Amino acid sequence: MKFTFCLIIVLVLCQNCFCDDDGYSKTKLDTARYDLSGNSVPNRFCGRTENGECQWGKYGESLLVMFLSGMVMAFVCFLLFVLMSCYKCCQCCAKCCSCFKSNSDNVLKKATIKHYRYALIFAGTMMLVAMICGLVGSSQIHSGIGNIFDSVIETEDKLIEQAEQLQEDLAEFSDIISVDLSGVVSAVKLLKQNSEDTKDLVLSYDSPRSGVTISGFIIVCVFFLMACYIALYMHKGKSATCVAMFILLFSSMLWVSFGAHFTFSILLNDVCYDLSGSNLDESDSVVQQGYLDSIMDCSGSSIFNQFTIAIEDAQDSVEQTMCAGINDFCQQKEDISGESCVNDTSECNRDNTDNWRYERLPNLVSGCYNTADPQQEQECHEPESYDCTQLGATYDWTADLCMEILTVEECSERCNNEEEKDGSTALIDGLDDFDDFLIMLDNVKSAVSCELISETWKDIKSAICDDVGGGLSTVSFGCAFGGSIIFIGCFIFMLGEKKFSKDPKDIEKEEKKKTSSSDSSSSSSSSSTSDTEKENQDIKLSEMNTMGPKELEEQAMMNNTNNMNNMNNMNNMNNMNNMNMGMNMGMNMGMNNMQMESNIGMNNMNMNQSPNMMNNGQN
Repeated sequence: MKFTFCLIIVLVLCQNCFCDDDGYSKTKLDTARYDLSGNSVPNRFCGRTENGECQWGKYGESLLVMFLSGMVMAFVCFLLFVLMSCYKCCQCCAKCCSCFKSNSDNVLKKATIKHYRYALIFAGTMMLVAMICGLVGSSQIHSGIGNIFDSVIETEDKLIEQAEQLQEDLAEFSDIISVDLSGVVSAVKLLKQNSEDTKDLVLSYDSPRSGVTISGFIIVCVFFLMACYIALYMHKGKSATCVAMFILLFSSMLWVSFGAHFTFSILLNDVCYDLSGSNLDESDSVVQQGYLDSIMDCSGSSIFNQFTIAIEDAQDSVEQTMCAGINDFCQQKEDISGESCVNDTSECNRDNTDNWRYERLPNLVSGCYNTADPQQEQECHEPESYDCTQLGATYDWTADLCMEILTVEECSERCNNEEEKDGSTALIDGLDDFDDFLIMLDNVKSAVSCELISETWKDIKSAICDDVGGGLSTVSFGCAFGGSIIFIGCFIFMLGEKKFSKDPKDIEKEEKKKTSSSDSSSSSSSSSTSDTEKENQDIKLSEMNTMGPKELEEQAMMNNTNNMNNMNNMNNMNNMNNMNMGMNMGMNMGMNNMQMESNIGMNNMNMNQSPNMMNNGQN
């Protein structure tokens, strides 16, 4: 029992080490690694040495050794199954093979039926815990594989949506830029279909693994509980031992599953731990630091960050072109204050584009409007040379009565001069197009931004490392824990086979009788003898109930043979007794005759001597 508790504590600590709350990839499994030659291998992905060199051959051998450990345990279970079968065969037919005989009563003399009952209840409960761990871990692996592809498919859906929206936006600028994204949309849709097909294929391959693992746990657990029921409630110890024998055979499935799941768990943990960058030194290069982090994360070395830089450069170019157009237009016009912007020395760049667009441009003079005769086209002259006296009055050029000075935007709407109006309209429309184009570039930037790819990679990494990796370690724990409990449970069935064959009520009666018989030795001996005979008869009857027709026939033949041997032994003993009696009688008769002859001789001598003695006395 102490060994069982210690084993449980160790396995629980291992499980907590495998899957912590912070994520599977952040915890390193410091498992000893050895190649086939017995040499130590660094416990890092690809067997990386301190110099950063990979040892792929030794690393592969270390993984193979881990898998073979599960296979060795499976072979041990099969070997124990064969030995237990031979043990049961010796009990049924001792002459068939020379095996050891059961002496389990002498192994644990002080163990009572209650001790065995508590041990089996505890083992059965722990077996249920192991099965639950296996079922939960297997389900976690299956769902984690689905989550990997779901993250990829979700990203592809976003890319398709953004590409279609971008295609619509580009259609409005066909005169400026001609880009066809229909091929990109089709390629992403095809990629999405391939991802869905791959997901179905991988899940179909994972289904047999999940089915075998779950079936192994269920079969072993059901048989174990069945053996407990047979031993504790049906009181058939040998039948329970037979069921336990087959449990050992089925438990080999758990150890094979342990070898496979534990090997992939170690491999995945090494990969995820390296991807997290937790095991790298500060001197490692950027390519080594996190491997894919340089591609997926939004850092200066990110590949996707280069797309962002290119889009920002395109935005700068568009804004500079827009600013240059405003500057050219400004050189031909005047400020509303009468100052020409030709003398403006500020350059068009991203910092002052808004100033040119929203402060300088609205104040530019674009055209004039004749308030006296709206139908009359009128050119906008220089303020010094323009005179309104021909219209019947004299006004200053800044007055609004005969002429209204218009800005570019106002002229695009109501300039009398068509040339001025068209020029202002073209400028305003061009500026609006530039604004829309900049918005489109922002959409493109968000579509290919590293944030989207980085979030996708984080989801995929979480599904691989936390869901699949955690599920693998949980299944490994359940298989090892369940296999260990089966070993303990089977030995409990073997050691308590005769104990389980007795009804607890009969055991209590027997104990009471033994207590009451201590007062009188004679009654105790007779009572114990009768109880022993009754117990033997009950055991024989229970054994006969569990036998099949063929076993009953063999048992009958053995009984006949034993009866004949007993009769021959009794006849031989009777003959020996008769011979001994004859010899004793002959010897006794001879001795008696000799004794009688000696007595007669002595009497004759005494009679002859008596007259002489009388004569001597007279003399």
